[in-house]
Amino acid sequence: MPQGMTDYRKFDKIEDYEPDSDEDEWRLSEAEKKAKREKRRDELIQHELDGYKAIDEKLKVAEKLPPRVAAPGEYAAPDEATDWSEGRKKKVTKKEKEKAKDEIRDHIECIEAILGQLCDDEDFQRDLDRPALNKAIRHWTNEVRLPSDEANELFSEDSYEYRAYLKPALAKIMRLNAACKRAGIGAPIDAVFKRRRTIWERPPPAPPPPEPTPEERKQAEKAARDKHYKKWEKKMFKDLPAPEPFSWKKLLKQCAVQLVVMTGAMLYMKFYMQPKLEADLAKQMEVLEAQRLAEYRANQTDFSAEDDGEFELGAPPAGVADAAGAPAEEL
Repeated sequence: MPQGMTDYRKFDKIEDYEPDSDEDEWRLSEAEKKAKREKRRDELIQHELDGYKAIDEKLKVAEKLPPRVAAPGEYAAPDEATDWSEGRKKKVTKKEKEKAKDEIRDHIECIEAILGQLCDDEDFQRDLDRPALNKAIRHWTNEVRLPSDEANELFSEDSYEYRAYLKPALAKIMRLNAACKRAGIGAPIDAVFKRRRTIWERPPPAPPPPEPTPEERKQAEKAARDKHYKKWEKKMFKDLPAPEPFSWKKLLKQCAVQLVVMTGAMLYMKFYMQPKLEADLAKQMEVLEAQRLAEYRANQTDFSAEDDGEFELGAPPAGVADAAGAPAEEL
């Protein structure tokens, strides 16, 4: 049974009258009544102990049982990822962030306004060079603590130095400290000593860039055009898939396929198309030769048929032969 879970003092006060009490209890003495109450108390304690024992037995049995598997749809998954500290951190909206930024900006402007007033205060700037005021400020800011005797003497109301110089200057610095407390930052004492109008020392402005030469101007214009073209190209071809990286394996495979195709085409032309074309050409030549021979035979005027089927030209007429064989002087 766990320790510290049962408070038995609740059984110390038992009412005198109980529904199941004996009606003749008034006849009992005080000692008998006390003994009866203690017996009743012990019974109640034992009853509660028996209840704890029953719970322990049930827990031992439950430890031996396999874990129960949740039924489908019994537990709904969260809509978004959560962490162990959910509910402890307050979610800050964008509007609240902007409001916090504006508040910080206002605090910084207020602090820098006070620093500007201190810089314009001639009396404060003159008193700031006094060694006693430097000691007082550094002691007040815990930068350099003074011994108690020296501090009491420095901040004594009887001292003319304190009344005339330290007290007015420290009052002005306390205004700065109050503004810094509202902003949640420490007082910028170094800005006070350095006569600075800002909380943090800002870097000096960068010098203006030199005038570019014509070549540099051309290079800048070219770079701007290339950047604009790349931006346009990316916007134009954003839906296209990215190009695959170069692979020698794919290139060699493609070359091998092309070589096999070209070799097959050459063998097809050499052993199939070329003999077929030559046979067709020879056949066409025979047909053309036969046509020319038939035209030649059809244009002959005098011919005789021989037994072998060939034709010979006949003798020309007598006048034609004489004219052809006449000497030149007769003509």
